[in-house]
Amino acid sequence: MIKNKTWDVFCKIIDNYGDIGVSYRLSKNLVELNQIVRMFVSELHPFKKIEPRIDTSKCEQIIDNIQIILWDNSACSVSILDSIVPSDIIIEMFACNLPDNYLFHITDKSIWINLEYLSAEDWVEECHEKMSFSNGHFKYFFFPGFTDKTGGLNFEQNLITKQSQGKQIGKQIIETKYGIDKIVSRNTLCCSIFCYENKTILSLLANVDENIIFIVPEGVFSAYLMRYSELYRITVLDGSLMVNQFGVYIKIIPMTNQHDYDQLLISCDLNIVRGEDSFVRAQILSTPFFWNIYQQIDNAHLKKLDDFLEKYKVCVDDDQLFESLVYISNSLNTPTYEYDNSIFYKVHFINILQNLEKLQNSATRWQNRIMKIGTLARNLILFAQSSEK
Repeated sequence: MIKNKTWDVFCKIIDNYGDIGVSYRLSKNLVELNQIVRMFVSELHPFKKIEPRIDTSKCEQIIDNIQIILWDNSACSVSILDSIVPSDIIIEMFACNLPDNYLFHITDKSIWINLEYLSAEDWVEECHEKMSFSNGHFKYFFFPGFTDKTGGLNFEQNLITKQSQGKQIGKQIIETKYGIDKIVSRNTLCCSIFCYENKTILSLLANVDENIIFIVPEGVFSAYLMRYSELYRITVLDGSLMVNQFGVYIKIIPMTNQHDYDQLLISCDLNIVRGEDSFVRAQILSTPFFWNIYQQIDNAHLKKLDDFLEKYKVCVDDDQLFESLVYISNSLNTPTYEYDNSIFYKVHFINILQNLEKLQNSATRWQNRIMKIGTLARNLILFAQSSEK
């Protein structure tokens, strides 16, 4: 039985909306399970990009039963933290380091949890739910993951209902909303691209010659694409529409809120995602995808990519299709990867497009597999209850 508890979720926004995206989804999922949540956020302007209802002039506000508090050096923020009573459970997102004036008030009545970044590496299982001593208090380390020895993935209880409704709305609503129906036919394939700056994807956009349109939400990659479009023989038709030398269109759309981004993922035949939040959404919404992982020093991110693909492999029953998944994934994520354009496009990307139905079946099998682990929010609640003093 789940008990109603109070939660403080601390998020320090670094870049690219990933930290706030994961933190906000988790907060919403906790509220969905009847928990009382306060979010402490270091910046409000990036938050507003994914939640337009945010009022950046307010130090404190409530949206959908989540109390959102600005965590910075402003007088109002300092005043709130100076006099605060910590909640039953404290979530420190991604080792963001809690503010000193909050740490001062922590007692042994609170359960302090550091929520780590998502990884498919095997060592995660050994470290999950382990405890350390920090600032005079015990702190637990909680790892999202892909096995039942981890905390699972960050998704909502009513996911299947949302997915079903999204598929019923279908591609037509996306095409109409962004004016795509005026430039492509109904049977044109659709691929969304939400990635970091990436030369391999630029090259793909320049060389693809199939009945497909690419949809790119505003952000670091859309700016990168605009900057190098001429070099890659991509013509800018207006501020949001581009076309390559073969007549394949690229549509840049405004940065969306989380609900609309989910609808975009569901509606597209293929998605290129990045980081953690969009990566998880592509999986949990059962969509074919490629993952542009956040690049780390000494290419440490490639080990995470390999470990994920090794786990995902059990759901792909076509060896040649899996070979294409691996080839494209490696070329997207290795700056010095010496891939052959003709092999990348004419062999592997074409193989993906010709086998989207198989890839969709693999995505559905993977969704079923990871949903059995339970939601990250629910697993956090159960862990906190088992750790009560």
